[in-house]
Amino acid sequence: MRSPGITAWMTAAASLAVAAVGFAAPAAADPAGAYTVHWADTPTLTQWTFTPCGSGCSHVTGAGWSTDAQLINSRWVMGTIRHTAYCVDGSPKTDTSDTSFDAVTLNGVAITTSSPACADQPPNAMPMKFYLTPAN
Repeated sequence: MRSPGITAWMTAAASLAVAAVGFAAPAAADPAGAYTVHWADTPTLTQWTFTPCGSGCSHVTGAGWSTDAQLINSRWVMGTIRHTAYCVDGSPKTDTSDTSFDAVTLNGVAITTSSPACADQPPNAMPMKFYLTPAN
């Protein structure tokens, strides 16, 4: 026969275990399909399409670019994206963007680094925050 103290302790321990499971963070699924990108400092919306490429891997395509994203420490880290930008005089230059986002909240940041190709503009890095929502 169990003593009342042990029974109460076991009941409390079981209740805490159930509560801990209830408060666990939601699992992150690999993104798949089209997502709308909502940029923090501009009303411009863009779309990225995710295609799974293995466990913790997703191929991402946007307007004129594509890269793979890897799930690292609960963040999707995209490969460096190179894109053409233009100087004030119209000459082309290559900028790069390094992007990552939280696997659960889908909040992220893209850091675009401007190359020093423009005579009127020094190189700089500009972070841009965003969040993703599934496209309708």
